[in-house]
Amino acid sequence: MGKKMSFDTYLAEKFLPNQKRAEAYLKEALEEGNLEFLKMSVENLIKAGYESFTMTPKDSLAQTDIQLKQQTLEAKI
Repeated sequence: MGKKMSFDTYLAEKFLPNQKRAEAYLKEALEEGNLEFLKMSVENLIKAGYESFTMTPKDSLAQTDIQLKQQTLEAKI
């Protein structure tokens, strides 16, 4: 039997590290218009290692460009 994983862990470790999926995930949260869902989505993106995002507005939210920036890990010596 395979190891079970919570949905939040799956999102943070498997689904959201793919930047295109993460950008679509954030866009969907914005389109929903539900602040609780948006808050949860941003928290999941932070858990996945993203630290900021930029939006380039277009005529509609569906056409808006979203770019996420991941944290950079610096080695300490």
